[in-house]
Amino acid sequence: MMNLNAKDNIAAEAILSGVPADDAEMICQEETAQAMLNRFVDKQTKREYFNYIFARSEFYPNVNTPDKSMDKWLREMETLRRQLLHYCRRINDDNFAETSLGHVARTHHDVVRQFSKHYVVRSDGGADRPVPTATQVMNTLLAQSALDEKLKTEASIPAGVAANRKRGSRGKKNKKDDKQVGKSSGKKSEK
Repeated sequence: MMNLNAKDNIAAEAILSGVPADDAEMICQEETAQAMLNRFVDKQTKREYFNYIFARSEFYPNVNTPDKSMDKWLREMETLRRQLLHYCRRINDDNFAETSLGHVARTHHDVVRQFSKHYVVRSDGGADRPVPTATQVMNTLLAQSALDEKLKTEASIPAGVAANRKRGSRGKKNKKDDKQVGKSSGKKSEK
């Protein structure tokens, strides 16, 4: 009996030495090391489960909005995905790709439409579709956002300035030629 109590005390000491002070106060009220361990594991499991539920509740409704940059939003989604993986809840590539497409349906219709072109409904009511990978979806979203940003920048430039930018140096040369033609035509009309 004495040997069992000594082992129990050593185990209890080991358990208490590795836990935070608040948890130690809670579990030291148990009589045996096994009871201490069980109570600590139960508390940690509840905490882990709560953290998993919290991460999941942030991942699934994290819809992209026009005020968020695509790069920042994708980093957020990847971070949430890694958090879920930490809690042993893996989001596979197919699920991540489909969830991401669902989250950008209102801001990037063309990207969603691009991937839905390959969705084929069979005569038996089922569907055949090659599922896009997460990498394909992320790269397409980043490329589309970059293109949208470029178009937005060009749209904010006045039309005359944009036309001169497109002509480049050739446009300046043509202006000189126009001035020379105007001078020569002006001299002919004077005579």
